[in-house]
Amino acid sequence: MKKILLSVTTLVAVGVIAAGATGAFFGDAETSTGNTFTAGSIDLTVSSKQSYNGNVCVGGTWEGDASYPTGDCTGAWALTDLGVTHKFFNFDDIKPGDHGTSTVGLKVESNDAWACADIKVTKNDDVSSTGPE
Repeated sequence: MKKILLSVTTLVAVGVIAAGATGAFFGDAETSTGNTFTAGSIDLTVSSKQSYNGNVCVGGTWEGDASYPTGDCTGAWALTDLGVTHKFFNFDDIKPGDHGTSTVGLKVESNDAWACADIKVTKNDDVSSTGPE
């Protein structure tokens, strides 16, 4: 009987200590002063420059070798808000051996902002492919 009473007393003591420690842990309060939280919006504008086989897209037309590429270019514009008419990559007739660049510019007009970009550069020189793809 004495061992049972000692075991029950030990269990009760451990339970009281655990409950007291839990209450102290969750009941702790801290004070922090001098903090500033700011939320707002940014005015982001986007620009694009594009070249293709040595030609440069300027004002909707290709400047350089007038015979190639043909058609209008839509991949270059000054800083603006993006709309449905803006296309970064819009090439009609890409063939093996063609080359070009498309440069995207970002400008934040208001508020501080940071950009994090994870870009995976790939290269596939498919010049030697003679079969259909």
